[in-house]
Amino acid sequence: WRRSWHAIPPPMEDNDPRRIEEIRKYGSYCDVPRSESLSMVAENRIRPFLSERVTPILDNTDNSNSSASSEDMSQNDSKIEIGGTAVIVAHANSIRALIGVICNVEQDPNGLVLGKLESMKIPTASPLVIKYRKTTEDGKYFAVASAGKNDSKNELPVYLLSPLQLMRKAASE
Repeated sequence: WRRSWHAIPPPMEDNDPRRIEEIRKYGSYCDVPRSESLSMVAENRIRPFLSERVTPILDNTDNSNSSASSEDMSQNDSKIEIGGTAVIVAHANSIRALIGVICNVEQDPNGLVLGKLESMKIPTASPLVIKYRKTTEDGKYFAVASAGKNDSKNELPVYLLSPLQLMRKAASE
């Protein structure tokens, strides 16, 4: 159940010291569940976090940092891609749920994306790049495939940001 999207781990007993500590630490922020699957994390925390916190900030960044005026945008038939950057620090399973939301694993008809997501190894303390957009029609998220080099072992739009890439970029500027 560790990486499974739907499996729910065994619930902690109310008198378990770990549960008591979780409630002490996080009880003022939310109802602390005794157990939850990644799909529950995605629905109850990741989707609200993206729509209520991250996306509005990035949308605001889009509007304030865009160098293209409304007039320029209306005269140009091609889409101008603008966007912001957010840094999200989280546990690997929360990152897995975030990737699941962005890749719409629940709508994957043959389960290929879900299988890749569940088998994906998310490295500890290593920055990942995930590019996504939110559609205006239905408010769904979708991955942007141009986020980085496509690794044949991992077709999900998640790319390890290596220190070497950062050093090369800094040297070229």
